[in-house]
Amino acid sequence: LKPIEKDKLVNALEKCAEVILLGRKVDSQNVFIRNILQAVEQSSSIVVIADKDLAIQYVNRKFTDLFGYSTAESKALSPFDLISPECEPQTARKIRSAIALSGEWHGELINRTKQGLDVWVSLSITSVADASGISRNFIFVEEDISHKKKAEFALHESEERLRTLINST
Repeated sequence: LKPIEKDKLVNALEKCAEVILLGRKVDSQNVFIRNILQAVEQSSSIVVIADKDLAIQYVNRKFTDLFGYSTAESKALSPFDLISPECEPQTARKIRSAIALSGEWHGELINRTKQGLDVWVSLSITSVADASGISRNFIFVEEDISHKKKAEFALHESEERLRTLINST
């Protein structure tokens, strides 16, 4: 409306510019988030995100393919529910203690699929803290090392047979 008040016009234009810049920032962040999600989904590693109580919040496609649980089924689990009975009974307790103390754990263990098959995995667990340093989530990154373990066991058995053969002559 006429007459135009210069200060009000400048303020209105500044607010419009702020809204446009904020919209561009949001669009840029959304693209970044989609790229990260796509990378995690297409990773050859198993990725599980659990909350601070170690309830599963997210699993990637590799998890569902290997362990046979749907995304919805996995949310009723803890990563510790997957540990095979073949592992020592105190394995879960030791891992929980380590991540409570240092926020991380690395090692190898046997997990069990929904179908009851045992899978050797190399596992890294890392806590994710918020800006105030409080752990809010844990990220579990696993690699299926079953073939490697089978080869190691076969090599060990072969060495034992060779030792027995050498010692018997």
